[in-house]
Amino acid sequence: MARDKIKAAEYQAEYRKANKEKIAEYRKANKEKIALKAAKYYKDNKEKRAKYLAKYYKANKEKRAEYLKANKEKIAEYNAEYQKANKEYIAELRKANKGKIAEYYAEYYKANKKKINLKVVEYQKNSIVNLNDNYVKSLIVKELNFKTENIPQELLELKRVQLKVKRLIKSKIK
Repeated sequence: MARDKIKAAEYQAEYRKANKEKIAEYRKANKEKIALKAAKYYKDNKEKRAKYLAKYYKANKEKRAEYLKANKEKIAEYNAEYQKANKEYIAELRKANKGKIAEYYAEYYKANKKKINLKVVEYQKNSIVNLNDNYVKSLIVKELNFKTENIPQELLELKRVQLKVKRLIKSKIK
């Protein structure tokens, strides 16, 4: 039985190599039919797919990590497009799984507290050095007791210039 599966897989691989153009034409002509068939299969075989994917990801962990590292921009672009196109669906999922999501983040935070804190500190340092909007807003809020949403962009720019001048004066004095 196992030999038959191996032979069938080998035959299919050879057939695909020999008929790439023919297969591409078929897929192009029957895009909707193929998509419906795939959707039905995924719906009917959720557990089977989950087991297969878990096994595949475990077996190809390094290969997957390399791919993710090499294609960061491509993946980020795809994710942004997907999220933009499926805002309602994502909102529904998050609403339906609010408890699970909160639980996941709580566990993740516990497991990675040091790592998260280091990233926060690094972000804050970069914000101070680069005079990011959030940092400048926080200074204005401290000094003038404004609400962040009431701070106009012009005031941010003026405060940023003031901070740059102060830094320049400090560096000249030293």
